[in-house]
Amino acid sequence: MKKLLLILFISIFSFTLCGCEKENYLDGAIAVVYQNDIPYLINTKFETYSLEKYDYIVPEFGKYLVVSNTKGDDKVYGFIKNTGEEIIKPTYTSATVFSEDKAIVGLDGKLMIINPQNDCLYTFPQNMHSSKLYSEDMLVVEVDGKYTYLDNNFNLADIAYDYAASFVNGYAVVGNIIDGQIQYGLIDKQFNVVIPLEHDFLDSYYDGYCRVADAVDAKNNEYIYHFIKLDGTYLLNENGKIASYDYALNFSNGVAVVADYTTQDLYGTYKVYKFIGTDGKDAFSYRFKHEGEGLYYFENLVYSSMTDTLVSVYRFKTSGAGAWSVLELYDGTFEAITLTIPEEFKDNENIIYFKSPYEMTNFKYTNNEMTEGATPYARVRIYTGQYGLIDATGTYVLPADYSFLFY
Repeated sequence: MKKLLLILFISIFSFTLCGCEKENYLDGAIAVVYQNDIPYLINTKFETYSLEKYDYIVPEFGKYLVVSNTKGDDKVYGFIKNTGEEIIKPTYTSATVFSEDKAIVGLDGKLMIINPQNDCLYTFPQNMHSSKLYSEDMLVVEVDGKYTYLDNNFNLADIAYDYAASFVNGYAVVGNIIDGQIQYGLIDKQFNVVIPLEHDFLDSYYDGYCRVADAVDAKNNEYIYHFIKLDGTYLLNENGKIASYDYALNFSNGVAVVADYTTQDLYGTYKVYKFIGTDGKDAFSYRFKHEGEGLYYFENLVYSSMTDTLVSVYRFKTSGAGAWSVLELYDGTFEAITLTIPEEFKDNENIIYFKSPYEMTNFKYTNNEMTEGATPYARVRIYTGQYGLIDATGTYVLPADYSFLFY
């Protein structure tokens, strides 16, 4: 009898172990890639975890991802870790990604803020809603058609604007409609107005300046750009006058890309770019390996403080061809980086990867977090329409083999 009971116990124990086998999730995922319309988490070792059981993955990569399935005629949303582990079953009728460990979800006509443990932290009143993300402990919310902020303790700021942006570097852009036209200014975390609401355009605060613009022809989106300090003074050029440009990007790591338009009979109107420092002077010169092959102009130049690289698209006006290029700053000069392909990425003909990507994002850290030892990546798209991931040296981390990729 004892022997029979022991055998029965062992059988039950073995069955329990088999039934509770732990699923192998993926460590170190850097992206979601698609092959044959199936999404996978992938790491730098090319290990994958299938997300096939979900109908859709919201293309925002982070510590947590938003997933959805179809339930009847509706979509329901839930959350997984970037290991593949499901932490919140698809249940909600709407959902934002997590930011500062908070996400906004909708269920049964109610809008709520939850944490990754699926605890309801706050329920919005009927006259309030938001589709934004928490940034610097503040959330932009709309209340009765006006915008204000909800803090981490869910206290509502006693301010109201016709426009409000998220906080960046301790300040936020706000705006009011004045005489039928919206005018922008800047507020601090105590909601004090730092820059008056009197500008046709105002951008977030970086490196001591906000990019600001006056409309020349607002209907055709034509502006003259300047840079303004918190004390209301403007960046001056080398001649001691207010620096003005036809085109400008925000400062990043003490450098801003600016441009003025020029017109030539043969080539039409195009931008002539240069790089300025926070002192208003030329930051450095630049040159390109393709110099002399034809007149080219640049679009979407973004200087990355994360990598000391410049991402740009250039087109040769003589041929009409377009290609993306990655450029590295060193010794005050820009040189084009040659994209390098490890042997295991090369196809049989060894041709496809030597073509320049025609589309590329700026460099950013996976999970949007800069941690010790982390590597920033940029997504590229080649002429076949496939996507890959490169690092700041121009080396492919993931080959351009995927029908889609986000990180």
